[in-house]
Parts: sequence; structure tokens; C-alpha cells
Amino acid sequence: MSEIKKIVAASFAASLVLATVLIIKTGYASFAGENTGIKTVLPSVIRDNFENVPESDKDADIEISYGYGNSARTGRYLPVHINYRVKSDHFKGRVSIKTKAPNGDVYEYNYPLEFENEYEKTYYVPIGYDIDRIFVSLYDDGEQVIIKKEIELDTSSGSDNLLIGILSDNPEKLSYFDSVFINYGVISTKSVVLDQYDFPEDSAGLSQLDMIVISDFRIRDLNNMQSMALMDWIKKGGIMLLGTGSRANDTLGRYAPELLDDMYEASRLTEVDLGEGLGIDEPGGGSIETECVSFQLHGGSELIPGDEGPLLSAVNKENGVIAVASYDFADEAVSDYANKHTSYISGLLSKILGNARMEALEGGVYLQDYGLYSDIQSIINNERADKIPNIYLFMFLIILYIIIIGPGIFLFLKKRNLQTLYIRVVGIISVCFAIIIYMCSIRTRFRGVFYNYASILDVDEDSVSEQTYVNFRNPYNKDYTVDISKQYSVRTISGEDFNFKSSKPFSENDSVDVGLGFYDDKTRIDVYSPGAFYSQFFKLERTYLNDDLIGFSGEINLFKDELYGYVTNNYNEKIYSAAVILYGKLVLLGDMEPGQTIALDDLKVYNIPLTNLKTVSRLITGAENFPEIQSSTQSIASYKESTPAKDDSVEKDTSEYKKTDRFYMDAIGKAGLIEFYMYFHQSGYSPDAKVIGFSRNKPDNDIIIGKEVENLGISLLVSRLTTDNKKDNLVYRQVLIKTPTVLGGIFFANTNAFYPLEPLVLEYQLGDDLDIKEINFENISPEFLKLDNNIEVFEGDIYFYNYLKASYDKKEMRTYSIDELNDYLSPPKAMRIRYVYRDKNSDSNISLPMISVIGSDKENEGEK
Repeated sequence: MSEIKKIVAASFAASLVLATVLIIKTGYASFAGENTGIKTVLPSVIRDNFENVPESDKDADIEISYGYGNSARTGRYLPVHINYRVKSDHFKGRVSIKTKAPNGDVYEYNYPLEFENEYEKTYYVPIGYDIDRIFVSLYDDGEQVIIKKEIELDTSSGSDNLLIGILSDNPEKLSYFDSVFINYGVISTKSVVLDQYDFPEDSAGLSQLDMIVISDFRIRDLNNMQSMALMDWIKKGGIMLLGTGSRANDTLGRYAPELLDDMYEASRLTEVDLGEGLGIDEPGGGSIETECVSFQLHGGSELIPGDEGPLLSAVNKENGVIAVASYDFADEAVSDYANKHTSYISGLLSKILGNARMEALEGGVYLQDYGLYSDIQSIINNERADKIPNIYLFMFLIILYIIIIGPGIFLFLKKRNLQTLYIRVVGIISVCFAIIIYMCSIRTRFRGVFYNYASILDVDEDSVSEQTYVNFRNPYNKDYTVDISKQYSVRTISGEDFNFKSSKPFSENDSVDVGLGFYDDKTRIDVYSPGAFYSQFFKLERTYLNDDLIGFSGEINLFKDELYGYVTNNYNEKIYSAAVILYGKLVLLGDMEPGQTIALDDLKVYNIPLTNLKTVSRLITGAENFPEIQSSTQSIASYKESTPAKDDSVEKDTSEYKKTDRFYMDAIGKAGLIEFYMYFHQSGYSPDAKVIGFSRNKPDNDIIIGKEVENLGISLLVSRLTTDNKKDNLVYRQVLIKTPTVLGGIFFANTNAFYPLEPLVLEYQLGDDLDIKEINFENISPEFLKLDNNIEVFEGDIYFYNYLKASYDKKEMRTYSIDELNDYLSPPKAMRIRYVYRDKNSDSNISLPMISVIGSDKENEGEK
């Protein structure tokens, strides 16, 4: 009996040793899943050296202003203007600006200083929602505080404002953009004058603005950095309104090749009715004579029509909008009319903004980068698949260990009358197995700071624009420092938690969590007292010349569901999961070898659900082959059976999709990055095609300098190709190229969906420039509905408005010839459709069919 007790006791003790080794040495237990690290703050570490400094002893003084007119809008970058004056002839030190993020983290931004007597500088600092103050401190070369200031931010005046920047040689003529009420008085405008010499060279400097109006100004006077900052700000969600008229070459000239289908002719004096199309009840009262140009934006939407061309058009630029008027807003006749009729500018701005932006402004939500934290977190906060332990190996070792130290060793020793050696032998075997397990778990250990990254490289013929999102983590509860290459601009990403309420006010004594130092040769990131594996997210950006001529090239012609042309891989590496994304459509290319050209003829064209980009992204990357991550229970085998045989791009050998951890995580990461890209970089209709694919290599440089840091990530490659939509003398066009007018119900233009609480009535502009032959209703491809049962498509009744009867006629969703539609088209080729969903109690957004038209170009017909 005593021997059995010894066996049990020894086995139990050895098992404890082995379990301890497993937990400590594999190094993975605290890493799995989401951001599980508990953030710790060590109270004994004082990071803010704020001491009382008598005013009479100060050797320097600083004057601080911020924003535009000392007004701050939270959730954005805030320009902080500092004027330095020192008593000595030469000053060397640094300035720090401390602020708090929405999730409660305290950030300190450090900028080195070296100047003579007096110096002025503007810094762009992100401030979170519900933050009402920042702290500015000036340090000398010996890290002694010279001066400190607490800046209380005035956030009240910007909460319901549409802040408009005016860039003009005569800004006083555009003063009518100020103090205008929009959306029944809920939103008011505030205009500020911009100067070309102080115009920011970083898009963060424009973050406080919602719109920039450029009229009566030579836009080429902006330098290259300023122009790039302006375009970057637009892509992130800004709105640029251009006035043209007699100065069209000055305002539009730089962007003409990119924005216009054809070059415009010289302006000429034209009589226009500015009130037409804006609901101004004054027949003829809006007629003025002004210089106008006639143009057609590439893929643009006609917001206000005119007799000789659109008076106002707009085109989406990723998340932003570029709107162009045919006249000059600084023209005397236009200015006089606008000053007399405030409803003119109110209606004009409402047309440009649209319902979604106005609702966001009402709620105080900043659309640029909004939601970025939560979306990017799901992509680069996943487990490292290469660090996941081999569970079967460890199970085998544990079972073998238990068998050996239990009956195995006991029976072996008893047979030889060596029972007295049992405890010693068990100890030796336990040590041996601990060493074995330690050696097997080396691969799963993190020995220092590491990062995951997700890169998006937008490549054109001339340049490469790179956005890299990184997630730094440390496996230990220790401070760490990383130096980022100066090629990149570095921006913090923190949670946008509207419900965050600090338990105590933000004070100068709050411990710094993250410090950023912006030096000439690097950007230094210091993370203080983090929890083990606690995530810190940053966005790195850079633009460089495409000297190696990389990217995708080709020709794409789309006509209905027929695709023609080719795509060539100009990278010196294999590209994975390549695809062509068009507005509302998708073509799968599969993997592409270096230099390979794929013919697009006969490839299947999918109509995608814009309401569910997750399903679209998983079809592209192959993640749909994991039933456990699908919304439905669709199996791989049944999915393959339902796939048309001619679609070779989808016919994949299931042996390639072995459910390995590495492939699982790889597919999920790729799918998440595509979904992220489509959500943040494709807002509304775009006439161009985007060819995408994945590289297994890092961007062509070192992100971190000075030391090797373990990393793992994915790179999404994107090239934009112009799409031709012609076949013979016919033109194919999506009706949503022009945003429909909502006459009833709740419509979401970006996703072509509506909320079924009430019937939806839309008025579509079919295009007066086409001699329409037929109209098509294009439904979502059934493959997506099989992959995700939660996608709700429109099922119900549709009605066309009969202009002769002044009533609605019930119709079917099918192809209609022009002869069937004569009674349903108004003179400017407008068509009203009423949608009545069968289930009014549904709480989901219902996907509508895409409507397209086929017709012949009137100009070509006239030439014939």
C-alpha cells in the first residue's frame, strides 16, 4: 500500500512540474484570441516631470493657438500652432503635447527643437472624442521643464457645424458659404479662409475641415506636397467643391485628365437658373448670366442638370467626393444671387453631402477613418498561426509520460527488485521530459517585441501609395521602444469608444502610456508598462516612385455579364487570390505567376451583395471553404456541386484546403483585409476596375530600423484599370452612376439597399445622353446566397410610375425594351420605381437589384 502511495505522490508531483513547464515554456497561453493583455500602470514610475517653475525664472515663453479660430472638433487631428520665444540666443530641447485617446490611453507627442530667439511651428495631434484639454510642456536640452501649459479646448462651437475651407484669390466673394443652415436648420456652416502659403503638406492638417471650396484660384500654385495632402484628405472622406467658369483651366486643369471623359471647350457667357433643381420656389428668379463650361465627369453623377450640360456634377474618390460646378462661385452675378438667396447654398450643399454624411454630422461622427480601430483590429490582432503549438504532439508526449512514470517504471523496477530507486528515476524522467517539451515549444515562444502587419499598396504607372497597419506587442510586462523608418508618416490608431468616460479628469499628472518622438532620421515609439501581449496599433503611410514598373496592367471591357480583355501580372513574384472588382461585380482570377497574362473572355462575372462584403471577400480568398466560419452550414462538397462547371476560377481542388491552422489564419486574414479595403476605399459608384491580389513578401523596405523585430503579415496589391463598357455602337451603364432621388422610404446609396419599414420610392436618372434601347434588373448571384443565408435580397412587388396615368403600375423584375417603357420615362429620362418588400417586420437592410441600361451614344448617332 505504501508503494502505491509513493507512486501516486511521485506521479502527481511530476505532473505538476510538467504542467508548469507546459504553461511557461510554450509561451502561447496568454496570446490566443483577442487583446487579452491586462494593461498595468506602475504607480512607482513617474513619467511626467512637472515641477513648479516661478514665472520670473522662465527663460522662454510660448503662445499657443489651435484649430481654426481656437475651435476644436474632437475625433480628428487638431492643428496646434506654437510660437516660441527664448531669452538666450540659441535654444535646444523639445516640446511635448500630451493628449488622451478615446479608450483612455495617454499619448505624448515629442518634437525636438533647435532655433535662434524665436520660432513658429504647427503640429497635428489626434484628439479623441470627449477630450476637452491638452497639455503642452517645453523641455531644455537637460530634460528640465522650462514652461508648461494646460490648454482647455473649446469643442462646443464645432459640434453641429459643417466647417468649410475657402481657397480663393478673392475669398470675400465666397463669404456666403458662412452661416448657412442645412437639413432643416440642424446643421450650420462655418467658413474659414485658407492661404496657399500656409496650406498643410499633410492631410492631417485638413482633418478639422469637412469641405474645401476652391474657386477663382490657380490650383497649380499649391506645391506637390500640398496637392498630395489635398487628394489624400479627399480619399479619406473629405469633400472638394470646384468652381470653374472663366478660370476652369486654373481650378480644373490639374485634375482634368483624371476627372474628365473628354477635354472641355472654352467658357462662354450663358444664362442659367441657379434655383432650378434646388427647390427654390421662384420661377425665373434664379436666372443669371455667367461664364460656364460644359464638361462630363468620368463616372460622375449629375446633381443639378442644366440646359447645355450639368451645372453641378460629383464623382466619388474612394471615401470622399469631388464636386465640380460649371461656373465660378466667385463670379459677381453668382455671389449676388447667393447673398440674396441663402436657400441656394443650403440646397447646393445638401445635394453634395447626401443623407449619410448629413446624419453623421448631426451625430458628431467624423467619417474619415471612423471605425478604423475595430476593423483593423480584427485583421492584425489574430493569433500567429506559425506560433500555435502542435496539440497532437503535446498530447502524445503527455500520455507517453503518464504511462512511463506510472505503471511502466514501477513494473520495470519491481521486476528487478529496484523499487527503492523509483523516486529518483521518476525525477530523472520528469527532467528529461521537461527538456523535450521545452525543445518542442521553442517555435511557439516570443523572445521580445513582435508585430503583425497588413499592407495595402495602391500601384499606378508612376507611383506606389502604401498604407501599412501594424500591431506591436511585447510578451512581457516591460517597457519597449521601436524606431520607425523616416520614410513613413506614423499615426496612432485607438478605439473610438463613444461611451468612454474617464473616472477622473484628464490631468497633467496622468502617466503616459505611449510616447512618440518625431526626429529627422526616425520616428521613435515608446510604450510604457504594457500588459503582456497588449496591442498598440499604428498606421504607417508613404508614397514612392514606381521605378520598377510593378503592378497589374491590361484592358477590361464589360458589357452586361460579358467580360473581354486581359490582365497581366507585372510583379516579379507569384500573386495569390487575384480578382477584378468592379462596382457591384466580381471576377475571380486565381493565382498568377510572374509575368502571366490571363484572358478575361468567358470568365464568370458575379453580381455581389454590397451589403455583405464579408461573404464576397471569403469567396475571393477561399475562406468560404471552412464551413465553421461561414454564416450558413454550407459544406465544401455541396458548394462545389452548385458551382457552374465552366467557372474554372472557382473550381478548386479541396485537397488544397486542408484545415491547417496556417491556411485557416491566412485565409481569414486575407478575407478581412479585402473586406476592410472594399469598405474604406470604395465608397459608392466607381467607373474603374480594381485588380487586387496578395503578396507573401513584405513591402520593399524595413519598417523598423536599428534592430531585427519578428513580424508576420499580409500585403494586398491594388491597381486601377479603366473599364470600357461598349460593344459595337452600344453602351452599357449602371444607373447608379447617378445617385437616385429618394422620394419615400430609407435608402442607402453606397450599398444599394433600403430599410423595409416602409415602401421605397426612387427616381433614377437614366441619362439623357443615351438613346436607350433596354433596361435590365440584375440580381445578386446565387452563389453568395448559398454561402450566406443571412443575405436578404429584395423579394416583393415593384411598381413603375406611369406619367400618362399619374399612377403606379405593377411590374416584374426583368429586361424591358424601350418600347415597353415609353409611358414610364419622363422627358429628361427619369424613371420612378416603388419597392414594396414582402416582410415589413424585417430589421435587415434589403439588397436591391442593380439596374443597368443599354443604349447608343447620341453624339455618335448624330455623326452617323
